[in-house]
Amino acid sequence: MHLFLHIGTGRTGTQSLQDFLKKNSEQLAMNGVYYPLTEGKNHHNALALPVCGDRPPRYLMHRYGNDVEKNLKAFHDYFDDIEAKIRKVDPDNVILTSEFLGREFKPELGQPLFDRLTALFDRISVVVYFRSPASYYLSAALQTLKASGILKPPAKQTARKILESYDPLGAELILREYKREALVNGDVCEDFISVVAPDLVGKLPAPSREKNETLSAEVMSIIQDYRNAIWPNDNNKFNEETDGLLATLLDVSNRNGIYEPPQLRPELVAELNALDDDMLWLRDKHGFEYTDVDYTAEPKPVTKIAGTYKRVPDICVFKGGLRSRIMVLALASYTADKAADKSTPTQVSPVAQTQTAAAPAGPGKKPEPDRSKPGEIFQEKPPADRAGAPKPKNLWPGEIERIKEIEPLLRLPEREVYDAPRFNKLFRKSGLIEIRNTFPHFDLADLTDWAVHPTGNPVWRIYFNSMAWTSVFTDEDVNGNPQEPHWKKAFDVLETFVRHVEAEGLRPNNDIWDDHATGYRASYIAWLYTRGLPERITPEFNARLRKVMMLHRKTLMDYLDSEKWQFSNHTLFQAEGLADMAMVFLTDDERRKRTLEFARTKVDEFIERAVSHAEGTVKEHSIFYHVFLMGRLHETCEYFRSIGHPLNNASDDMFTRMNEFLHDIMPVFHRLPGIGDSKHFQRFNKKYIAAFEDPRFQTPRVRYHRSEGKEGEPYPFLSQYPQDGYFIFRSPEPPERQLQSTFLHRPFRGPHGHWDAMSFVCHWHGKPVFIDSGGPFKYANPMRYKYFQTQLAHNAPIFDRDPVEVTSDILGVTTGDGVSAVALSGRMGKGRSWLRIFGQYRNSHVAIIDIPLSSSRKAKPEIRFHIDPEVDPAEDGLTLHTPDGDVAIRQTSLKLAANTIRSLNAGLPGDADAKVESHQTTPSERKETGLEDDFDRRSFVTYKDNEMTEGKLLTFDIPLARATLTSLRFGDHAEEVSLTCKGSILSLDLKGNGTSETLLTFDLSKVSFG
Repeated sequence: MHLFLHIGTGRTGTQSLQDFLKKNSEQLAMNGVYYPLTEGKNHHNALALPVCGDRPPRYLMHRYGNDVEKNLKAFHDYFDDIEAKIRKVDPDNVILTSEFLGREFKPELGQPLFDRLTALFDRISVVVYFRSPASYYLSAALQTLKASGILKPPAKQTARKILESYDPLGAELILREYKREALVNGDVCEDFISVVAPDLVGKLPAPSREKNETLSAEVMSIIQDYRNAIWPNDNNKFNEETDGLLATLLDVSNRNGIYEPPQLRPELVAELNALDDDMLWLRDKHGFEYTDVDYTAEPKPVTKIAGTYKRVPDICVFKGGLRSRIMVLALASYTADKAADKSTPTQVSPVAQTQTAAAPAGPGKKPEPDRSKPGEIFQEKPPADRAGAPKPKNLWPGEIERIKEIEPLLRLPEREVYDAPRFNKLFRKSGLIEIRNTFPHFDLADLTDWAVHPTGNPVWRIYFNSMAWTSVFTDEDVNGNPQEPHWKKAFDVLETFVRHVEAEGLRPNNDIWDDHATGYRASYIAWLYTRGLPERITPEFNARLRKVMMLHRKTLMDYLDSEKWQFSNHTLFQAEGLADMAMVFLTDDERRKRTLEFARTKVDEFIERAVSHAEGTVKEHSIFYHVFLMGRLHETCEYFRSIGHPLNNASDDMFTRMNEFLHDIMPVFHRLPGIGDSKHFQRFNKKYIAAFEDPRFQTPRVRYHRSEGKEGEPYPFLSQYPQDGYFIFRSPEPPERQLQSTFLHRPFRGPHGHWDAMSFVCHWHGKPVFIDSGGPFKYANPMRYKYFQTQLAHNAPIFDRDPVEVTSDILGVTTGDGVSAVALSGRMGKGRSWLRIFGQYRNSHVAIIDIPLSSSRKAKPEIRFHIDPEVDPAEDGLTLHTPDGDVAIRQTSLKLAANTIRSLNAGLPGDADAKVESHQTTPSERKETGLEDDFDRRSFVTYKDNEMTEGKLLTFDIPLARATLTSLRFGDHAEEVSLTCKGSILSLDLKGNGTSETLLTFDLSKVSFG
């Protein structure tokens, strides 16, 4: 077999090529070229896990973390799957592709990949595309600015080092230039096919998808200033606001004929494309020449390019007047309503205040009875663009019967919330609508235009745009009780929405296309339509409505195809909305089946990504969203089963493990710790776990927890969930008498998670003592980003009161009789690192060993303990009075030898100087955003959504490069824990009653437990 291994490099159309290959995989296979598809992906990025070592790119980091051994195992598991598929087909030619392979790496990192490839394939060709240095730099720099305000200085790509990394493979190297004039038919997909299967050039039907549209220098200058002003601490992070602004700027540039492709400044082009020895090596060894390089010139050594390059005009030919015109046109495209809807972290209310609440709606007016008769046709207003209106579409009787039959199957997420009898009665009595219980009632008489926005709160618009509230118009409530229908009112609302979409289209900055709103709305419009409208609307309006629903289909499929919500529950209602609208509005059987199968596949892919099947944890990194996802995912499984497209990746075993984890993390039943976006000591709606009352999900451990120790079997003293970062310690007593602690490991931050690596919470006798401040908190309030999501709100280590986006590495775990411990480390940037060992002894002691390291002696390490508001600290802060007894806090510190510190620093994973994003606020930022001067020295707790309660905070300054033991003694016990150090060996000892017992040891030189 002949392998064509495509390795990018970056900025050479890789995503377009991968889309093209996936879409044409069947056609390729018919012609002897196999493109294996696994995990629903169009690429083979997991092949790059070995060569990336402990520094994987963001995509791999989020999916796998940076534990080298675990990633190597994940690579072999992935390759086993790929190999099995290939051997089953036994093709002549195979294509594998990942641009993450287009990098420089050491021979030992490449060996695992090379060994597997050479064992499987008889012949290997590595296909690599390079841009000229100037072209590559411009493309990479402008792409970076889409998610960052920081401009990369000009530098040449290390093409030679990339190629030399593949020397041990002994493969044929095929080098291609990524430049339209140099590509076959001017297209990278056609060019690649010319290498692999020349006879297929121009014969594959599926076009490649255009990716990464090139932006003008003037547009990128606006975006850079916007990112630096609004998102200064969110570098390397894409967000919807920036994407929306980009789309608007592109739109006005193209519509007004003022788009100009970006051009690098001539002097930079000359520097970057200057002939050098590496270029000559590429020519002489591989016969590869850049068309933009003058090979008759004298080669120049590669040196740092002199100058300051911080802003787009520093690197690009730039027209200030054109930039101003684009800005004016962009501003003109926003209406006042759109400007009011815009929500960024700078439009906030001060801490300890709330946004001004919208005035409650008036008393309303009882709506007139719906006097429409069965079969009566509602007349709509003519469309604004009659010429662009679709052809009228009649529904034949068989189609109406079909959709009536499927109406009971429709998903209708959270119908029990929106279609409650009291909301239906409210509307019929007063004409008022409850959009969501956190907002004032809305008078439907005020709905004269879909841009209505009575609260000024963008969250209100999300729920309004979901249209779930339209369920009040139907002839039956959620409990099956009959009620007076209002079909004419339903039609009027739907027509208002359709006219709005016809006018606005798919503008990205239009909040009607929020993914949450779009998914819910697709379901509820489908239901409203089937329930009472198909016989009541004209063929003309039927066609217009279906055209609008096709926009929903496209939008939801695009959302599901993106990787934005890869770990988020949003995937579920996107897929459910798509499936509901497909069953109702797609009349072609095959198209409907393809769409339903697409939705089913995306949910299966989500489950594979977001749920750790072996542990039962989820990558939301929020305990409330774990419960929420359990319930929603179970309902989603039942839904897809009922419509004939059962999920493949969900099983009773998976749900059983999720249920076990939930009961393990709960200190007592029905109480959640405030980890991630979860309220403090939160109760939750038991509907989310109703399905798990089934005996098949009630394992002995769950029964022990629920029965308070009367039946079943206890959880182990230490339960380990390393994939998603939970280590849960439980003494063997029943929950009401236990000491339960949770220590948090964070290889990355999940969608509803916080930067809480190395933090912990403790519950004693089922009550919180050391707590997490919790969440969620208002999206528009800086406290969400500057406090609740950062180390400030957690029992976490911190330097210089500078909250950073710290992730952690697991150094080791030790378990024993009544004692267990976990060691984690984190790199915090600027030469700062932290080692924390967390352990628990029976139901009496918790021990925390902290060793902060820094290249600067001026660094000030601090540990923070948030105390439950019901706990009363003594004046010295070292004794906590709780209803079940006192908790004593003791600290000791040991000096460590210089050589031990050096060994420890060298042994910790990661680079101490690697850049880590900071969320520290300057005095001016505090003033501008309304943050109180001392907010980072206080504790705030969320008992309710978006409401803070003043908490209690203990802070301890601890010395650099020393081992500090903080012991927490729960109750009246004679024993104390102490710390000793001999050479590089730390020992944690239990002393009391004249005896001493070593509980654990840790070798600092080897960075592991003894």
